[in-house]
Amino acid sequence: MNIRTLFYSFLTLALLVTAVGCDSSDDDGDSDADVFVGTWAVVGIADDEGDQTLSFSQLVDAGTVNFTASNNFTLAVDYNEVAEAQGITDVTIPGTYVVDEGAETITLNTPLGALAFDYEIVNNDRIRVSTGAPTLNIALGLSGDRAYTGTVTLTVQRT
Repeated sequence: MNIRTLFYSFLTLALLVTAVGCDSSDDDGDSDADVFVGTWAVVGIADDEGDQTLSFSQLVDAGTVNFTASNNFTLAVDYNEVAEAQGITDVTIPGTYVVDEGAETITLNTPLGALAFDYEIVNNDRIRVSTGAPTLNIALGLSGDRAYTGTVTLTVQRT
């Protein structure tokens, strides 16, 4: 799995976390958009081939996304020495986001284009976001054995 794929997966997950707010586990009355506001860290990644969390953690020291109440976000990935030895450098991506509570989707508007994700609010401190692998692979320029397959699900946790 490519670092860029992991980065986009993290970005997507973070954005989805920001867009999510109300579901049956949300007892404090916050909207989905309100739940996303804050800083989130990627704690899990899976695709149709299984759990990809270990491969992500072997390349990334930290992957976070910060969502603001004014619908802005910043995604930051701090790659480790292993990734840097492969020519992968740290990434910071700013943008805006839109949460559609009815459809339970979050769309991240980035300089690379719009990335749409389905979301599930597990609780106010944990969100799962998912999208088709082609969305992430194209955005990250991934192919071959570095590309995600099927549906990619990211789990993020509030920091």
